[in-house]
Amino acid sequence: MSLPTTFTGREFHRTITDDEFLLSDIASGEVVFFFPLPMMALQVRGGYVF
Repeated sequence: MSLPTTFTGREFHRTITDDEFLLSDIASGEVVFFFPLPMMALQVRGGYVF
């Protein structure tokens, strides 16, 4: 998994629990990236989506 290039040069607070992974902006506290855990891979048209 890769993050968008708009995240370059920014600092984030990372939070990982049994149920979620999230990145929040250190200055504002805004959640900028989130996904539920556990992450599951799905086979789609011969490729994989994670």
